Amino acid sequence: GEEGEEGEEGEEGNLPIPDGLTPTEAGLLRWVRAVVDQVEAASQVEPYRLRVREKERQLARMSREQARTVEEEHEKVLKAAEERGIPSSLFPLERPWSLFPWYEQLGPRASCEESLRLAIGLRDLERLGRYLELGEERGLTKHNSRIYYEAAELRGLLEAEGAASARPGAVGLHDDASRAESPAGAAEGGGASATPPPRREESGAVRARLNDALSAFIEEVDTSILDRPPVPQPLLALLTARSEEWARLVRPGRDAARRDLILGMVTDAVGLSSMQTEQSKEQEQEKEQEQEQEREIEMERYIDMSYLRDGEEPTRWAFCSLGQSRRAGDAPSE
Repeated sequence: GEEGEEGEEGEEGNLPIPDGLTPTEAGLLRWVRAVVDQVEAASQVEPYRLRVREKERQLARMSREQARTVEEEHEKVLKAAEERGIPSSLFPLERPWSLFPWYEQLGPRASCEESLRLAIGLRDLERLGRYLELGEERGLTKHNSRIYYEAAELRGLLEAEGAASARPGAVGLHDDASRAESPAGAAEGGGASATPPPRREESGAVRARLNDALSAFIEEVDTSILDRPPVPQPLLALLTARSEEWARLVRPGRDAARRDLILGMVTDAVGLSSMQTEQSKEQEQEKEQEQEQEREIEMERYIDMSYLRDGEEPTRWAFCSLGQSRRAGDAPSE
């Protein structure tokens, strides 16, 4: 009966029990093993406990520093408020912004921005103008309000579109001004109320002149391959040729004077460019001389290598053979 009870206790504890022990001794052994396991587990958890304690100390130190910083800043604010005659009771320490008049300060601006959003969605020029004036009165600018900036830009766009659509259909973009609008035309008309019909310029001539002006900005791409090195041309010659090619687009007066000024500046810079060219030529000559010296050094190394006898084996001979005479037929063969 005792052996059966001992087996059951061993199965319950899930630990092997040596044979020949009484139940009391077996229970004591299991208790010792449990205590040892608990001590080992506690030793394994100890580093994590130390880390937790260190983090708690750091958190407490940061909390103290934050509280001290908040207190210092609060004292600065109270001092500044006292200098400006503001009562310090408006800035409680726990909730410093609880007494701030949010609606009185930001409410009108927010309502104006909401009205501007509605006007932007409707693309209503009249509402945009009215609410933009209201927003300017309430302190909204393009720098502190994105809605105000978008509304101002949309108003400019709508005004431009309205001006374009309001242009009379009888007057074209390239129509000449009426003679009645000029003093000479009024004198010739003798004060007559009838004005001559507008004269429209032919669209073909306008298109040709516009294409001719735009062609000055188009550069031809030459993909041909030369059979000789290209000859570089000076900058002055290139600019002179280009100005002569497009001379019909240069108006007399200020444009012609500016062209002459640019060509004069390039002419004055020719001396500097020639000096730079001479310096580049000297540098190229120095490089060629260095390359020639390197080639000569390589040739000397090649000549020296041709006299090397590293692959040959020496002929062995006895030291005593120095005192012996040897015929020609006894010479060692190579």
